[in-house]
Amino acid sequence: MYKKQTLDVVQTEIALNLVSLGAGGVYLSNCTGTARTMTVRRHDSPGNGGGLLLVSCNLMFDECHILQNTAEVSGGGMFIEGGSLEMKRGSIRENYAQVEGGGLWAHADAVALNGTLVDANAGLWGGGLYLLGGNTTLFEAIIEGNVASFGGGLACQSGDLRLESATFIYNEAQE
Repeated sequence: MYKKQTLDVVQTEIALNLVSLGAGGVYLSNCTGTARTMTVRRHDSPGNGGGLLLVSCNLMFDECHILQNTAEVSGGGMFIEGGSLEMKRGSIRENYAQVEGGGLWAHADAVALNGTLVDANAGLWGGGLYLLGGNTTLFEAIIEGNVASFGGGLACQSGDLRLESATFIYNEAQE
C-alpha cells in the first residue's frame, strides 16, 4: 500500500502545459495538503482534468484560481475522483469540457466551495459544476454565467448538496 504524499504549495503559478495523455496541468494521487495563492491556467488535456486531475486526495485550496483550462472529456478546470477538496476565496473561471463539468467535475467524498466564484465555464452537462455522489457544500459561492446543454450552473446527478448563502445568476441551460 502506498503512503499518502504531502502537498504544500504557496504563491505558485502553473501555466501553459499541453499533454498527449492525462491531466493538462497537474495530476495528483493519494495525497493530502494545502495550496495557497496558486494559479492553474491555460492547460489542455485530451482526457479528463484540463487544469487539475485529483485522485484520492484530501486538499485545501485558499485563494487559488483555476482559469482557462480545457478537457476533451470532463473536468475542464478540475476533475476530482475520491477524496475531498475545500476551496476558500478562490475562482474557477473560463474553463471548458466537451462532456461534463466545464469548471469542476467531482465524484468525491466531500467538496466545499466557500466564498468561491465559479464563472464563465462551459460543458455539455454542468457548465459550472458537475457532481456525482458525495457531499457538496456551496457556502457564499457565486455560480455565474456558466453555459451547458443541461445544468448551466450546476448538474447534480447524485449525492448530497447543501447551499448556504450561495448565488446562482446568469447561468444558461440550452435544453
